[in-house]
Amino acid sequence: MGNFALWQFGRKARHERVVRRLVSHINSGDEQAAADCLAPDLVVTEVGLKKTVGRGGFLLRDREFRQENGNPQITIDTLDHHADDILVRMHHSGTHARSGGPTFWRVTFDGDAISQIEATQETGHKPPPHGLPNEAGTPETRPG
Repeated sequence: MGNFALWQFGRKARHERVVRRLVSHINSGDEQAAADCLAPDLVVTEVGLKKTVGRGGFLLRDREFRQENGNPQITIDTLDHHADDILVRMHHSGTHARSGGPTFWRVTFDGDAISQIEATQETGHKPPPHGLPNEAGTPETRPG
C-alpha cells in the first residue's frame, strides 16, 4: 500500500472516530466534549428547517430538542465514506415523533473537526454523497 493510500485510510479512520465520539458525547449530554469534535464555525443545514451556524448554536438546538423529547438516544447504523465526507445513517430511540425513523447526516470536515452537517429525517430520502447521482440521476456537485 502506498503512502497516499495509508494517509487516506488513516484520515478516514480519524473522521469516523470523530463522528462516533460526537454521537457518544451528544447521547451522554457532555456538551464540552461534543464541542471539541466540531469546528467553531460549524454549519448545520436541516432539510426543510433552518440553518444553524456555530457549534454553540448546534449544541443549544440539540439540548432543546432532547429536553423537549425525553432525551432520545442516537444509534449509528452505518457510516459510508465518499471523498472527504461521511454519510451517517442513524436512528433515534425514545418516545418522540422521530423515534425509530431514519436520520441521515452528510458530514464534512476541516482537518479533523466537523465543519458541516447536512441533515434530513425524511423517510425514504437521503442526501447523496457529493458527486454521486441524486434521486434525479444527475451528479450532485458542491458549489464553489
